[in-house]
Amino acid sequence: MLEVVNATEGKKEFLQLIERCKENPFLITKNGKPVAVLMDAETYEKIMETLKFYMYPEIKNKINE
Repeated sequence: MLEVVNATEGKKEFLQLIERCKENPFLITKNGKPVAVLMDAETYEKIMETLKFYMYPEIKNKINE
């Protein structure tokens, strides 16, 4: 579950958020609206790899073979 942090608070605590995002990503809001997600690079890479299977079904088919 994403923890919500407003942009002003996030700016003040940025270095701490970088450390904490290794455990849990953060939804950054501005004026109450979502504007960004802060997550660790390893999680991002895993998500991007997973998305490839949905974007390119031929990759999934080759793996299944």
